[in-house]
Amino acid sequence: MNHKKLIYACIYGASTAAVPGSIMVALQLAGYSDWRIVLFLMPILMILALPFTKVKTRMLQILLFAMAFILTAIQFLVLLDSARFTAFERLAERSKPLVTAIKQYEKLKGKPPSTLDELVPQFLSNIPGTGMPAYPNYEYKVITVEEAIPSNLDRPAWELSVPCPIGMLNWDVFFYWPTEQYPESIYGGSVKPIKNWAYVLE
Repeated sequence: MNHKKLIYACIYGASTAAVPGSIMVALQLAGYSDWRIVLFLMPILMILALPFTKVKTRMLQILLFAMAFILTAIQFLVLLDSARFTAFERLAERSKPLVTAIKQYEKLKGKPPSTLDELVPQFLSNIPGTGMPAYPNYEYKVITVEEAIPSNLDRPAWELSVPCPIGMLNWDVFFYWPTEQYPESIYGGSVKPIKNWAYVLE
């Protein structure tokens, strides 16, 4: 067995996987969520490489392995992204009793509660959790006149939110305004509507 050829094949196979992987990371950092563009690079890399190597058979095996690995990884990334937003759709549904309680308080008292604790026990027996282990608690605030709200939107009186960062340097947030009107961007990120809530992609 020619170990040099095997090592060369392994290095090339790893490089073939690393190139589209790096492009995937760059696209994600640039804000492009569709990574499937890298699928077109895999056959191109294979075609360009074959005439210049003496280990075609073994290299092709590793290239095929790398392609299968990358294709599978991409599909899982897409599924993970979809699953994340599905989880927040379910959170929006679970949050309806809490949202209703805040609105009932506001209607009865003429103003929103200062804190969620004011809802107990008249409107709720207890303050619920989100049901999401990674982000277990709601945050709530009354929106003051000093806070910037786009002029083309009705000013909400309060905000219910769930901070949901991904990793260390990320400040995504899932939030609800009683007006159910949301800007295209806020809090340093773009806004994705989910049910009658909004998700800030920071």
